[in-house]
Amino acid sequence: MRDIAEQCSRLWRAFAGYIQYRWGTDRLPERVLPVLLAAVLLAIPVAMMVASAAHDRQLAESRAQHEDRSQVAAVLLEDARPGTSGTSPPRGSGGFAEAHAIWPYPRGPGSREGAITVRAGSIAGDEVRIWVDPAGQQADPPLTVEQARARATGTGLMFWLTVAGGSVIVFLAAHAVAAGPRP
Repeated sequence: MRDIAEQCSRLWRAFAGYIQYRWGTDRLPERVLPVLLAAVLLAIPVAMMVASAAHDRQLAESRAQHEDRSQVAAVLLEDARPGTSGTSPPRGSGGFAEAHAIWPYPRGPGSREGAITVRAGSIAGDEVRIWVDPAGQQADPPLTVEQARARATGTGLMFWLTVAGGSVIVFLAAHAVAAGPRP
């Protein structure tokens, strides 16, 4: 372990010596800072383009999901089963539970049976709207325009934050190189 630490120390001194010889480390942070600020500022329009492209992809995915999935009426065959706590929250409390239900195939005759997620307190005979895929399997609701916008905004923001964070790390590294190796 000591041998590895000595090698790392020698490499650090050699790197710092090269930087001092080449640029003069006392001014290294001053030289790096304008470049990093320019990178952070130029990343703003790039992040907007990334967000726009992500928004277009999310909207395309939303359209595909809306074309692929259908909303059908499922009729509960039993009361909603209580949650893991063993007690069912009162009707309309916002909790969810599972219940056995039957619903029609979205395209064609026949019906399908299975467990679906419903509001806690739902009783047998209640009609619940669910989303299904072409095979009649229960599916998640399609992506909404608001969800697509939120995902795209998050993608663009994360891109910019990555550039800004990377710039801070590079500046701190330049500052560490300027300080030189510690004895």
